[in-house]
Amino acid sequence: MLEVLPFPLRMKPPPFLLGAALLFWGWQCDLVLLGALMAVALEGSRVFKSRWDFTGEDFRRVWMLCTLLFLGAAVFAFTSNEGPSAFGNLFQDANSTAQRDAALSSSRTASALFRWLPIIFYPFIAAQMFSARDTIPFTSVSVLERRRQRRAAKAGQLFVSREIFIGYPYFATCLIGASVHPAENKTFFWGVAGLLAWVLWSQRARRFPALVWLAALAAAVALGFGGQNLAGQAQRFFENLNPQWLARMMRRNFDPTRSVTAIGRIGELKQSGEIVVRVEPRFGEVPKLLREASYQMYVKQSWQTHSQRRLIDRSTGAGFPGFTIVPEEKPQPTHIWTFSASTPKPCTVNLACFLPGGVGLLPLPPGCGRVEELSAYLLHKNDLGTVLAQGPRLVVFDALCGPQSALESPPEKAADPPPSLRERVLTGALAGSPDLNVPITEQAAVDDIIIEAGLCDMPLPVVLHRLQKFFSEKFRYSTWQDAPKGPGKDQTPLSRFLLTTRRGHCEYFATATVLILRELHFYARYSTGYAVHEKAGDGYVVRERDGHAWCIVWDEDKQSWLEYDTTPPVWEAEENKQISAWQWLGDALSWLRFEIARLRQGQGNLQTYLLWIIVPALAIVIYQIVFRSGKRKKPGGPGVQFAPLLLPGLDSEFYELEKRLAALAFPRRDGEAASHWLERVLKNSSLTEIRSSLHTLLRLHYRHRFDPLGLDAAAREQLRRETRACLEQLSQSQTERS
Repeated sequence: MLEVLPFPLRMKPPPFLLGAALLFWGWQCDLVLLGALMAVALEGSRVFKSRWDFTGEDFRRVWMLCTLLFLGAAVFAFTSNEGPSAFGNLFQDANSTAQRDAALSSSRTASALFRWLPIIFYPFIAAQMFSARDTIPFTSVSVLERRRQRRAAKAGQLFVSREIFIGYPYFATCLIGASVHPAENKTFFWGVAGLLAWVLWSQRARRFPALVWLAALAAAVALGFGGQNLAGQAQRFFENLNPQWLARMMRRNFDPTRSVTAIGRIGELKQSGEIVVRVEPRFGEVPKLLREASYQMYVKQSWQTHSQRRLIDRSTGAGFPGFTIVPEEKPQPTHIWTFSASTPKPCTVNLACFLPGGVGLLPLPPGCGRVEELSAYLLHKNDLGTVLAQGPRLVVFDALCGPQSALESPPEKAADPPPSLRERVLTGALAGSPDLNVPITEQAAVDDIIIEAGLCDMPLPVVLHRLQKFFSEKFRYSTWQDAPKGPGKDQTPLSRFLLTTRRGHCEYFATATVLILRELHFYARYSTGYAVHEKAGDGYVVRERDGHAWCIVWDEDKQSWLEYDTTPPVWEAEENKQISAWQWLGDALSWLRFEIARLRQGQGNLQTYLLWIIVPALAIVIYQIVFRSGKRKKPGGPGVQFAPLLLPGLDSEFYELEKRLAALAFPRRDGEAASHWLERVLKNSSLTEIRSSLHTLLRLHYRHRFDPLGLDAAAREQLRRETRACLEQLSQSQTERS
C-alpha cells in the first residue's frame, strides 16, 4: 500500500536565487555566458506558466541521465588529466615521482568534476522547475527508498513516500562548483556570504526584529571572514613546513664528507622554524656557535673533506672513510666519551638533539673535549672535528669545553710554500695543502678583494680585523639572489658575489673568507652548524633557520683553530622575518615530541606533569563521593530552580491532544514520528469522525513547531479551536461508550 503524505516537507528557494547562484558560478569559473544562459532558462519557469506532468518514473529517468553524465564527465576528466598513464606508472613502479603524478592527476580530476557539477545536474533541476508537481518523490533518486517501497508492497504494509524539492541541494552544488575558481581574491567569500544572506533572510523568524537579525548576520560574516584569514595563515604555516620535512629527509641521507651549499641558487633561501637543538647552560658562558662539521675542498659550489670517497653504509653508519671510532671511557652509569687528553673546565652545556634514523652529526661547542651522559651506541670522529653518532633518535648529553680546540687536528702544512701571492697562483691551486686550496676559477676575484681591502703582507690579527670591517661596510646580508645578468653574468656565483652583487647569505661570506685567508697563506677551513641566540626559559632553542656557516683559521702563535665569522650580525634579524604567526603551535608540538621521546628513554619529566594533572582530578572525585553524596536534595524539596527552556512551538495544543489519545490506549512509541504515530492511531474505527481534523491539526502543529515563519493569527486560532473541538469530541465518545 502506497500513501503519499498530504503535507510534504517543501522548502523552496526564494525567487531568482538559483539564477543568481548560476551567475555566480559562471563568474567564478570564467563561464559567464554559459552561466547566464542557464540562469535565464531556469528562471524562465516563473514567466512561462506551461508545465509538464512528469511522473515519478520520468524523474527517475532524468536522474539516470544525470548519473550517466556524471560518470562520463569523470572518465573524460580522468583521461584529460593523464590519469591512465599516471596510475599505470604507479602500479608498475611505486616511486615518489609516480606517486606525485598520480596524486596530481587525481586532484585535477576532482577539481574538474566539482566545476562541472552545475552543468551535470542541470537537467534534473530544470525538470523540477518546469514540472506540474511541486515536489519530487524521493524514490526517484534513492535506490534504498525504492527497495523499501518494494518490500512494503510485498508485505502489504503501509509505505509513506517522502517528497523533496531539490532547489537548495542544487544551490549548494553551484557553490561547490564556484569554489573551484582560478582567482586568488576575496570575491568568492563575499559572493557566498551575499547568497547565504539572501537565503537566510527569506527563512528568518518573524518574531525577531529585522535589526537584531541583521546584527547577528553581520557578526556571523565577520567571524567567517576572520576564520577564512586564519585558515589561510594555517595553510601557509603547513606549506612552510615543507622545507622542514625536506630537511628531515635530507638529514636522513646526510653525508659527513660533503656539504652542498646554496651558492648560486636563484630566489629566496627559506628555512623552517623547527627546533632542532635545545641548549641549557650548566657552567660558564653559553657558546655562540655549535659546530657540526668542517670541510677543506671547495668544488662546484660544495665543500668536501680531503677524502672524496663516498659512504659505504648509510643505514648502519659503518665504514665511514676518514672516521675513527671513539672508545667509550665509562660506559655505565655516566657514559663518558673523551676526545682530548686535556680536561676542559671553563664551559659545560647540556644539549638535546634528534638523530633521524639513528645516525647523525652531533652539534658541539668549539673546544669540546668530552661529552658525558651520552647514551649512544657508537661515536665516529674525523680529523676535522666532525663527530658522528649512532644511537637512539633523541640524545641528551653534557658537553665540556676548554679554551682551545680539542676536536680538530692541526692543518696539513705545505712544504716550502711559494714566497709570493702571484707565484702561488701560477704554481697551482693546491699549494701543497688541502687547507690552502683555492680553486683557479675563484682566484682572480679573491685577488681583487685582497688588493681592495689592503690585506697583502699583513699579520693574521690585522687581516682578521680589516676583513671583518671590509665585509661589514661593503657587503650586505640577503637571502634573495637575482638571476645573473649584465657584465657579470658569466662569472662564477662566488665571484659574482665578491665583485658584482656584494650581497648573499652566510655560505657566501664563509666561503669567500676561507678562500681569501688561504690566498694569503693562512690555513683555513669551512665549518657548518648553528648559531645560539634565542632564549627560551632557562636555556636556549636552536631552530632550522639558525643553521650557519663560518670559517675557522689556524693561529700559528697559539697553535689552535680560531672561530671567525664575517657574516654581518644583521643576519639573525633577517632570518627572524620569516617567523610565522603559527610558530607557537609548532613549538608546542616540538616540545610534546621532545618530552615523549625523553619519556620513552626514561629521562623525561612528563611523569611529573601527569602527576600534577591526575592528583587534583582524583581529589575532586573523592570530594564529590565522600562529602557531597549525603547532601543531595530529595525529590520535591527546596533546591535550585531552573528556568524552562523555551523553544518555538512548545505551547502547541496538539501536545494535549496527544496525551488524551495516549490515555485512550494509543501511546506514541519512542522515536516514532508524529505522522507515523497518527497514521497508526487513525486505523482505529472509533476515530473515523475526527480523521480529517487530526490531519489538519498535525499540519498546523508542524508549521507552528518547525516553520521559521510560524503561524499567522488566523492559523494559530484555528489550531486552538479545532484542538478543543477534537478534545470535546473524544470526551463525548468516551462518555457514550462508558
